[in-house]
Parts: sequence; C-alpha cells; structure tokens
Amino acid sequence: MKPFLFACLGLAFALTFSCTKSESSKNAPDAVLSIIPVIGDTSMVITFDATGSTDAEDASSDLMYSWDLLGTHEFSSYSKEAVVQYQYEQPGSYQIGLQVMDTDGWVGMESQELFISDTLLSNKIILVQQAVHIAQTGLEP
Repeated sequence: MKPFLFACLGLAFALTFSCTKSESSKNAPDAVLSIIPVIGDTSMVITFDATGSTDAEDASSDLMYSWDLLGTHEFSSYSKEAVVQYQYEQPGSYQIGLQVMDTDGWVGMESQELFISDTLLSNKIILVQQAVHIAQTGLEP
C-alpha cells in the first residue's frame, strides 16, 4: 500500500491505494489444429492433433482440450487428449472445432473444415489417379 496525500480547498486528506497486475495482461492459449488427412472418405480414420498448441504461461502438458468433431458447436468435456481419432459414417463437410484451456481457465479456439466423401467416390478417384500415373510413366503404381 502506498500513501497518497490529496489537498482540496485547503483540506488535506490521506488516502491509501494499492496497485495490482491487470488480468488483461494474461493471454489465452494459442490453439493449433492439424487434421490428417484434410480430405478423406467414410472408410478412413481421421486424426485430429492439437499438440502444436501453446501457452505463454503454462507448459503444454498442463493444457486441456475440448473437441467438436461433428461441427455441431457442441464440445466434448475438457481432457488431456491432444490427439484424437474419429471415423465418419456420413460423407459431407464438417467444421471441426478445438478449444484449448490453460490452468487459469483462459480458452483459445481454432476451427478447420474437413471434407469426407463416400467410399465409392474415393475409390473412383484412386482409380483415376492410378490411370494417370500409368499413362504418364507406363508403370504400375
């Protein structure tokens, strides 16, 4: 506490005040989301990786993660799982969400779009890629 003298209209008052560090100097974690692969099909298991997430004040091992793998804006409970996997049953476009929370409760967020195709469509794409490879090189892939 620091004393402060205040004079007003010839009267003197002694005030005491204290200074505290503002919470606004605290930063939320930097959420980093990697999706492997970004384009897949219903036969594939997709990996979601948040191990690149960081926080200026906390170690990575202290961070907690919450996932929205269906694009519904409904996140899972927070856990220590920085890497999760999921297999989609329906083709479509999914807006994947990640929330990363530090030990002070600050939350960083990131989202990315994931494209899931039908297995049959994916197989046709692979056949076309193989045909192009054979046409270009004359060799089987």
